[in-house]
Amino acid sequence: MIVINPIIKNRQWPIRALLFVGLTAAIAYTFANRTMWPNIAASASEDITTGIVLADNSRGSLSLMTYNIAGLPEFISSASTPRAESIAQIGRTIASYDIVHVQEDFNYNPQLYAGVSNHSFRTKHNGVVPFGDGLNILSKYPIIENRRISWRNCSGTDCLTPKGFMFTRVQLAKHVFVDFYNLHATAEKNPRAAYARQKNLQQLSQFIQEQSKGNALVVMGDFNAHYTYMDDDMQRFIQETSLADAWIELIKNGIMPQKTLQHQSLPNLSIDEQTESLDKILYRGNQRISLMPTAYHVETGKFVDPEGNELSDHLPISVVFNWRFGG
Repeated sequence: MIVINPIIKNRQWPIRALLFVGLTAAIAYTFANRTMWPNIAASASEDITTGIVLADNSRGSLSLMTYNIAGLPEFISSASTPRAESIAQIGRTIASYDIVHVQEDFNYNPQLYAGVSNHSFRTKHNGVVPFGDGLNILSKYPIIENRRISWRNCSGTDCLTPKGFMFTRVQLAKHVFVDFYNLHATAEKNPRAAYARQKNLQQLSQFIQEQSKGNALVVMGDFNAHYTYMDDDMQRFIQETSLADAWIELIKNGIMPQKTLQHQSLPNLSIDEQTESLDKILYRGNQRISLMPTAYHVETGKFVDPEGNELSDHLPISVVFNWRFGG
């Protein structure tokens, strides 16, 4: 179902609210960026020369995770735990994953990166609210290229930040390169938001078809979309990009859920492996690289504070892949 265009005015918000957020963010930005972090890949459209010689492997295993870490300023965050301490703990807890995509990494990036011990390659933080897009990647493998692209359409409070998607190219072995896409699509279920989210996925689909034609790739992030919601268009996105969803392949026996007027979704912190998440990990191989998912997990109870409270208002999603390279 396609929503009729309600003529969304991009980046429109009451002036006083924008000035207040801008002033708050400018002050926070000054303090948040006093520390320079090592081993951080460049942003924008800059290519990275790592100088690292990787082994000439033809197969391997890869553990991936996507996590919306709720890094908005604490006074407007919907997460229940203190943000600085929680995000620092997230940084200390991601060590077992090879590549991690984070969303809403806005105002507490120094705390996140300070806790990271073994992800030598990280994208450079590009700002707090309302300057940054909240997207970053932390990787144990070299990031060869990195680009940030803002959505052309938005709705409501999502227009306060330059949300969008991030393209990175990661080198897994001497001759093995995989394209990664991190995204945070427009939220909410009203018609304006649904239309903007459709446009978000269409924009990403077009970019993938041009930038990653014929390449193996992984798309993981906060889609803010459900297969069963009438006004979302996940099925079209999957078809256009030739991607597969690890959750569908491993948990749903390869059967894609269909749109329904009876769509119901659980709160983010109530989902389990059997429940569709707004956060997804999609993938495809190519003629030389095979990507085979072997495990899908909703990481309930792993990222929690001492009282057992989840550290964000989303649950992390992880997938383990086996990969193989050969003609």
